[in-house]
Amino acid sequence: MNLPPVPSASKPVASLSKAATAISSSTAKQNDNDSHSEEERPVPPFLLKTYNMVQDQTTNDIVSWSEKGDAFLVKKKHEFSQTILPKYFRTISFSSFVRQLNFYGFRKRSTNMSTTSYFKHKNFKRDQPQLLNLIKKKTSECNHLF
Repeated sequence: MNLPPVPSASKPVASLSKAATAISSSTAKQNDNDSHSEEERPVPPFLLKTYNMVQDQTTNDIVSWSEKGDAFLVKKKHEFSQTILPKYFRTISFSSFVRQLNFYGFRKRSTNMSTTSYFKHKNFKRDQPQLLNLIKKKTSECNHLF
């Protein structure tokens, strides 16, 4: 599969939705018989905004990728809530942001005796925005009963 070029880590991914659409289009051609392929789904705005937020290197003292790039760190929760969240979302509540991450299967880890929170998802990785469309929002178990 030919994937569009990965955006540079030095600037926000403004055209990430275009990249996701291009990936979806190329996958759709390969999977003509499967019209509901996981890779055809558009990337949810929450994930796009979160990815752009973490990619923004001007805020690395508050939020950044982990050293390996397989997770992101919120280093200063109060500053994150007051300055970063309002730029991307309609809330300044850190707990609301964490709740949304949990809906998408992210796992939170807090380091011992630290104010740093660590969030990880197997398909949320630095310089790999094409993986975002593989992240699914969790559904309630009640929905499976009907």
